[in-house]
Amino acid sequence: MCLASVAASQTLEDPAIRSSLDQMSHEVDWLNRMVATGGSQSRAAVVEAGDVVAAVWATDALSGPCSLRLVREASAWVAADPVGLERSVRNLVDNAIRAAGDGYVEIRVVTDRDHVTIEVSDSGPGFGLIKPQEKLGLLTVRRFAAEHDGRLRIDRSHLGGAMMQLVLPRADVGQLPTQTRTSA
Repeated sequence: MCLASVAASQTLEDPAIRSSLDQMSHEVDWLNRMVATGGSQSRAAVVEAGDVVAAVWATDALSGPCSLRLVREASAWVAADPVGLERSVRNLVDNAIRAAGDGYVEIRVVTDRDHVTIEVSDSGPGFGLIKPQEKLGLLTVRRFAAEHDGRLRIDRSHLGGAMMQLVLPRADVGQLPTQTRTSA
């Protein structure tokens, strides 16, 4: 983190380098929060789910071999553990990227009156012989959803592979202290 901070403090003319350093700093910060909480649930806050998804998307868009598309609605607030939400989104997106190979992954954040849905679809082969509930990452997401009065839905994607939906109750913005995040 110190090296990234030193490099970021230099005048950089290349926006790609600046963007990579910003992503590196974000990743180190996220890992620090994971270590600090021991991977367990931290305090809930009202979090803009689209910002969390955008941060994960920005990191994976740089490193994944597939094409990633993000579609998000504004004002997708949830009352959740921010670290757990990011971990769950990472699990869903990383699974989709591995399945898609050099294909496509689409991430959507949509809302209705009562819920925020984070949908991750891929063009991969689907789950094949491994049942979705047997995958450790999805068990973690399912547990996170249950702890926050939500659910994980798994179905076939319009892209041909798997579609996973993390559905969480929509929060009133004044419900809990807000976790401030910068949109990626």
